Amino acid sequence: MRAPDSSDSDTSLGSDQRGAIFIEFLFVLLPFLVLLFGLAQTALMYMGGLAVQRSAATAARAAIVVLDDDPAFYGRQPRNQIGGQRGRAIELAASFPLYALKSSPQFSDTLEASLRASRSSPYITPANIAPGLTVSFPGGVSSSRGGSITVRVDYEFSCEVPVVRALMCDGGTISMAAESTLPNHAANYNYGSWN
Repeated sequence: MRAPDSSDSDTSLGSDQRGAIFIEFLFVLLPFLVLLFGLAQTALMYMGGLAVQRSAATAARAAIVVLDDDPAFYGRQPRNQIGGQRGRAIELAASFPLYALKSSPQFSDTLEASLRASRSSPYITPANIAPGLTVSFPGGVSSSRGGSITVRVDYEFSCEVPVVRALMCDGGTISMAAESTLPNHAANYNYGSWN
């Protein structure tokens, strides 16, 4: 009886197909995962864009009320001046729609806990709620009735999906911006007694 020759055997290296399906599976799985993660990151970026648009609309609504409001509520800051307590109130209003985009929201950062905190507490600030937020007024502030107020919100969106973060977002963040314009009614708010 002769010894089996490796050249005519079914188990030779050239005809052995074991493990080939595993290699083919890897060739298909890796691009599929990149595609899946890319779709997830695209959906998150779309959600971020909607949140920034909502943030601009909220800031514009806050601006038309806050800028012409009674100076007694803003440390005697004159009406229609950007900055100070009025600016912080507008930034705070703009930051709430962006809270959903916070990369790791803490349960202690709930609105109820924030409202229990004192007004002078640094706990509830735009930097705590939406880091990377900038609110500006490109057209300035019109103090006349019938004028308009334009608010621009810029936000540094943080890309969190692994693998595609480097492909879709330079440095892990992408800049998003939105503007909203509303008419300034220059309303004269009356805080008289309710008797």
